[in-house]
Amino acid sequence: MAKRIGTGWVCTRVAISCLQTGSAHELWLHDDRSAVAEGEAMDLTHGAMFYPACTVRAADLSKMRQADVVVAAGRGGKADESRLDLLRDNARLVAEIGRTLVGFEGTVVLVTNPVDVLTQVMAEASGLPPERVLGTGFSPSPCRWPARRWTASTFRHPSAPAGTGLPCPRSRASTRSWPAAPG
Repeated sequence: MAKRIGTGWVCTRVAISCLQTGSAHELWLHDDRSAVAEGEAMDLTHGAMFYPACTVRAADLSKMRQADVVVAAGRGGKADESRLDLLRDNARLVAEIGRTLVGFEGTVVLVTNPVDVLTQVMAEASGLPPERVLGTGFSPSPCRWPARRWTASTFRHPSAPAGTGLPCPRSRASTRSWPAAPG
């Protein structure tokens, strides 16, 4: 039985993946904005014909202590916010979730950056042993720089990932020579 916390971009993608792979028979969604969690649960339930049977519903954070797996993520940054300010706020948020999970007997998967720091914060706040607090992060910056470079361009290479108009620099397609941005 898998559960998750949050209804932001990252956790919503995790929920969809759990549903599509059939890795959960029950999925609980939590967000500080309960109406958002309810809405996400309804949206995911409406897609039930596309994935194996799973009960999806909104749940209180304290209910997550009954889960086998809790997936949590920090919030995204704001345009005028420094990465250090984002770290401080996410550390506070992760610690708050961790304190709620004291005595939890499952596994926590933390999907956020900086993953090492925030995974340590979760382990300390929850009292969980390190082998039950797993962290994973993603460095989107290498994928974002070409987008900034090509923003004013109408160039669209056929091998670029769908919807982006650009390859990620670490992708196989990016090993090709690309023309300089026009203008």
